[in-house]
Amino acid sequence: MSKNTDRIAKALKAKGWEAEEIEWTPIERAMEMCGPGGGWSVMIRDENGQLGNSYHILEYNIRAVLEKIELMPINNALHT
Repeated sequence: MSKNTDRIAKALKAKGWEAEEIEWTPIERAMEMCGPGGGWSVMIRDENGQLGNSYHILEYNIRAVLEKIELMPINNALHT
């Protein structure tokens, strides 16, 4: 794991969440009228351990990802 991937995983764990997938893709030019492509994609398991679109963070930089995680509620179902 990279340093930033570890930071994301630890921030999620502190809130009681677990990532299914944490992926970084270099930011690049995307198709016409799509804006830039790439960045961070974080898929998070829901309270029942399943994936859901409402728990998918897409951001261009690590700071924005950590801010989104900070806004998430504490997950008492998985929080230890």
